[in-house]
Amino acid sequence: MASIPPKGLFFRLILTYNPDSCIFSASDGRYGIYWPVTNIYDDHYFEAIEFGDKVRIKGKQSGLYLFSAEDRNEAGFSGPDLYDDQLFTFEYVDKDSFRLKGFKSRKYIFASKSRGSFGDFWDKYDDQIFQFEYENYEIVGVDFDIDKATTFSQSPEVLAALVVDNREGGGADQSLELVVAKELTYEQSFSYTLGFEIKVGTQFSCGIPILAEGKISLDISNSHQIEWGHKNIVTESHNAKFTVVAQAGEIIEAKAMVKKALLDVPYTIRMKVKGRDIFFESKGTWKGTPTYDLHCLFTKLYSALYLQFNNTTETLKNNETSLETISVLSTPTNVGLVVGLVVGLVVVLGVVLVVVLSVRNYYRTKEGYKGI
Repeated sequence: MASIPPKGLFFRLILTYNPDSCIFSASDGRYGIYWPVTNIYDDHYFEAIEFGDKVRIKGKQSGLYLFSAEDRNEAGFSGPDLYDDQLFTFEYVDKDSFRLKGFKSRKYIFASKSRGSFGDFWDKYDDQIFQFEYENYEIVGVDFDIDKATTFSQSPEVLAALVVDNREGGGADQSLELVVAKELTYEQSFSYTLGFEIKVGTQFSCGIPILAEGKISLDISNSHQIEWGHKNIVTESHNAKFTVVAQAGEIIEAKAMVKKALLDVPYTIRMKVKGRDIFFESKGTWKGTPTYDLHCLFTKLYSALYLQFNNTTETLKNNETSLETISVLSTPTNVGLVVGLVVGLVVVLGVVLVVVLSVRNYYRTKEGYKGI
């Protein structure tokens, strides 16, 4: 829903059903509806003065306040004294459009271009619906609260893969180079929570949160162009080279990969009216799925030394020269082989024991052995 404009930020009240028309309040006391809005004058602009959960609409040029009389069918501008019939609430129609409802009169302000009239009425009509059109402002800064950032999930993504088969290498090592040169993209978003609601299409640039070595930081080296309310794509470039070595009798698989995380980072966007020292803010959450930790996983698929398949996995990060063993796991095939041998040996020993006992009992019976 449309937010109440910050104090000091001027706006025009544009008719939604007839967007080439607006309300005006002149310094000589005249007020009403004006068109076309392509002609811009100071008496078109107003300021919102908050009063609890209500608001007064004050003319920039006239200094007078919009009112809706409780005891008669009349609406206009009065002041500079303050009265209760100058208080209004916003009754929202959609995200950007609203009606101005008199706090005391319970009537809605209308502006009819076809009749050239301006006033208030209890029933609802389309000529009572308005939108804000703000004076020019600019975004002067974007702050990310990194300390309150959260990471919701992490998952790997393979960028390139290579298998080196050296079972017939004649006893020498075989090496190949795994080259990574790939771009990844993700969509970033700014979800609005509090404060001034930025107009769709507003453009600005800023650094964005990134992940490095598992820690969240702000990328200030690259400035990203943002268009508010539209899809904003971030492109990441990954470039690296890894040497894959298979010793004689081995098959080595290499996978270059990155980790991906879903980030939520609170933000504050700072704004300023152009030409005036009027400042205001918008708050919300930045969301993105950046990648980090480019590395290479090496898996020993086969080794002639043990005449069996292995699942030996090693990792090598970009620009490192040594391997760090993560795990060595036997495959289910090897486990089954060992279990089978053990079971077979037990069976054989059982058969031998039965034969020995049978022969012993035979000779004891034949010789009349009665036992104890």
